[in-house]
Amino acid sequence: MKTLLGSVLVATLLLAGCARDVGEQFVGKWVNVKSEKHVLSIEHNGESFIIRDTQPELFGNGVKTRNHPALLTKGVLQVSNGVGPVNYAIDEATGKLSTGDTEYTRVK
Repeated sequence: MKTLLGSVLVATLLLAGCARDVGEQFVGKWVNVKSEKHVLSIEHNGESFIIRDTQPELFGNGVKTRNHPALLTKGVLQVSNGVGPVNYAIDEATGKLSTGDTEYTRVK
């Protein structure tokens, strides 16, 4: 009985550890390839993620940060912006984060 309980405990801990690794490839800072002032910071947010999108204001000298909740769906981070979903995927060939229109490079 103790062996069974020990095995269940070990399996539970392993699964809990693996759950945190899901989507880990997105976590970190990413810089827009066309504008170094446009930065994404992607963080775990409980069961989901949060994308902190910092970019220069259109008019003025400041920067503005917008926080977007994101879910990992079929290997891509998905943000709902009211118009439709925006997908963030990592291009396996280049390692860049892409929305289709915009690309970001990971900051090391």
